[in-house]
Amino acid sequence: MTQPTKDELLKRFAAAQRAQDRAVMTLIYLELDEKRVQLLASRDQVTAARDDAREKLKEPRVHLDRLDQAVTAAEGRCVEWSQQLADPDPDVRAAARLHYEEWSAEVGKRRAERDQAERGYRELFEEERNRELHLRVLGGGIMRITEAQFNPFGDEMAQATDAYKQLRAPMLGPVLLRHEVDSPEWDQAVEQLRTWCRRSAYRTDDLPSNAEQMARAMTAAMGDGSQAVADPAPSMVEVVKQTEAHFENMALQARPVHVSDIDDRRNAQPVRTPARSYMEPPARVRDLGVR
Repeated sequence: MTQPTKDELLKRFAAAQRAQDRAVMTLIYLELDEKRVQLLASRDQVTAARDDAREKLKEPRVHLDRLDQAVTAAEGRCVEWSQQLADPDPDVRAAARLHYEEWSAEVGKRRAERDQAERGYRELFEEERNRELHLRVLGGGIMRITEAQFNPFGDEMAQATDAYKQLRAPMLGPVLLRHEVDSPEWDQAVEQLRTWCRRSAYRTDDLPSNAEQMARAMTAAMGDGSQAVADPAPSMVEVVKQTEAHFENMALQARPVHVSDIDDRRNAQPVRTPARSYMEPPARVRDLGVR
């Protein structure tokens, strides 16, 4: 019997892992599908109840429509008589005012009848609205479950199923080891780790805290900087030489410049003042940047 190679074993392991993932996904899908079927059955029941409520409201709606038409007709008569209230003839205005007042009262009466009839049908209308709202909620739930079925490992609703908690969540260790913070399963992996710690009574006293880790990082950085060698302090001879060079430079700057001096200095080597170390105090106030 030929012994399988390492690559063959890894391929078999990868194939088995993919088969296991597909099986878990299928179980999650079926568990969600059971809830979806229940919501579909509830939607059918609510739809039938909504249809019954609409059937009960057919006659009330016809009645309310007739009352609305009566109110509209009375309002139209008020508008007609109101246009004659500005007529130049006083007899026409007087007659128009009487008719306008009468039809205004009629409008109020018909509106009151319409409002009273609507209050009598209020329970039926509320029942219909509640059925419609319930149907919208059920429809949203069905769509939400369908979305979760297409993303069994990343959707929050799919992660709340028993199949995910029992079969997928215990296998999320690689998500933590790879520190995949952007993974949709990161929160579940952390929660699973907390569950293991609670069940096993494990405490992290033997692990360094965040503050200790930060302190170690800061100490390491400070240690690298502390090894830098500082500039040695200048000796007395060096200080005297720097002072003499400084005063010579001042004397040259204070002396008037002639053309002959310029010609002589064209070929002369420039006098360079040695750079002052940061340990050396400034010789003039000017060196401090004060003008």
